[in-house]
Amino acid sequence: MERKLALVSPLILLVLIVGLIIWGLSSPRRTIDGAIEDEITVMHRGAWIHGLWYRVDSTRNTTFYEEWAPKTKLSIHPNRTTLLWSDSILGTGFSTTTDNDTSIWEHLVIDTKPSKWTYTARVKGQQAITFIESMRSDSMLQFENLKHDFPKYIRYNRKGSTLHARVWNETETLSFTFTLKHE
Repeated sequence: MERKLALVSPLILLVLIVGLIIWGLSSPRRTIDGAIEDEITVMHRGAWIHGLWYRVDSTRNTTFYEEWAPKTKLSIHPNRTTLLWSDSILGTGFSTTTDNDTSIWEHLVIDTKPSKWTYTARVKGQQAITFIESMRSDSMLQFENLKHDFPKYIRYNRKGSTLHARVWNETETLSFTFTLKHE
């Protein structure tokens, strides 16, 4: 009887250790500031827009870019450090000419908190304007700010390696088609 107990105890101990490891890997992570993060949920919000997107305007000899990337932060655990994506996607709008002159003209932030997402644009020399999510899918985001003159609406829609951007109000619409340079 003692011999059977001696064999069962290591097996029970092994099952308990494996269970604790699995529980530890699936439990929420804490960030540097102490907030709890669910790594899988946070990493996938809006990921389809990430990348360097460009469009060429041959009449101006200019290439326009929008670059979107997740804002990152560190999550520190005993014996490991993990890089987590936060609740924000950072964007920059800039252009280059054929003479390699680069101008940054817009800083963008998409805040992907679980309720309503926001889109904040800070155009060079102007105050930041915030738009509130009005529609969202796995490949489309639309924001609105009905108090702003132009645009009142902003929409991004990805189809493969193409990103369609549209800004509009009641009387004017501008549409842009960007091609993915790299993710």
